[in-house]
This record gives sequence, C-alpha cells and structure tokens, in this order.
Amino acid sequence: MILVLGNAAYIFDFGYRDPNTIINAMQDAGASRIAGIILSHYHNDHVGGVKEHDEDPTTIDGMKKIVNSFSTTGAVAYLPPVQIDWSRCTGDYTAIRDAEQLVTEYLNLKNIRIVHPSEGDKVTLDPNTKLRFNNLDPAYFEDYYGYTQTSTGSDGGGTAYNNFSMVTEIFHMQHKAV
Repeated sequence: MILVLGNAAYIFDFGYRDPNTIINAMQDAGASRIAGIILSHYHNDHVGGVKEHDEDPTTIDGMKKIVNSFSTTGAVAYLPPVQIDWSRCTGDYTAIRDAEQLVTEYLNLKNIRIVHPSEGDKVTLDPNTKLRFNNLDPAYFEDYYGYTQTSTGSDGGGTAYNNFSMVTEIFHMQHKAV
C-alpha cells in the first residue's frame, strides 16, 4: 500500500511483483519523495524480493529499485520487532533473518533512519493523518512461539512467523485502515 500526502509517499510493504507498478503509482499520485517505509515483517513478498520464475526470492531488489527512484531525504523506516527469540521457533528462518540484515544494511547505506516502534507508539504524519503500531509487545510473543504452520509453507513449516508481524493502523480524518 502507498499513502501519498502532498508530494511525500509512505510505503507499507514492497511486495515482490514488478516494482515499476509501485513506482508508476507513486508518480501518478504526485509523489516525488519517500518520507516513510513501514515493513510488517521480513517475508520476501513484503520486503521487495523479486519472485519471477526461478529468480532468487531472497533479494530485496524490488525495494532497492523503488527507493532508488525517489528522494529519501529525511525518510524514516519503521521496522518490525527485534525481540523475537529465534531459539524458541521451530523451522528454518535463515532467509528471514538474512532479509532483515539486507534491509537494515540497505537502509543504513541510504541514510534512512530506522525506528523499531514499541506497542501503541503513534506517529503524526500531518494534521489529519496518524499511524499507530501494534503487536509489538514481547509478552504477546509467548503465545506465538507455540503456533505452527499446518503445512510446509514458505517457512518450511514450523512456527508461524506471520504472527510476529508489526500491525500498523492508519488514521486519516474519520477513516481508519489496518
């Protein structure tokens, strides 16, 4: 999802399809800069991996192409929790941890400030638009460690990593989106 306020865009996850779709949508909406990046979690379909045919799905090339197409002066990236106790998760999460490292290194290279919000943190984007971050209290995670996937999904089975996702509420005037 893309939220455009004036010429500033806020990108909520990058997907893994053609990054030009996002670039064109931002340009069509009048965005000339990226003011914020909000990632729910580090599956490649959220961090801008490119997944076509047999291409490596662990890259963040889509994210890079989008970010490199716009100014990022003063941009902030709101990233999911770092408090997951991986030793308590079943399954192989190497690709997710690698994606987290790739994203962090790239954002640092681009001088985009990284923020790991806490439960209930609010951010005001403009007088009519606010964000609130949820599902970030490590106490919630106690329940999640026991939830496992029932089939071999993209994580190869094991603990359901999606449960640890950062949930962002968007408040704009009288409207709310999650």
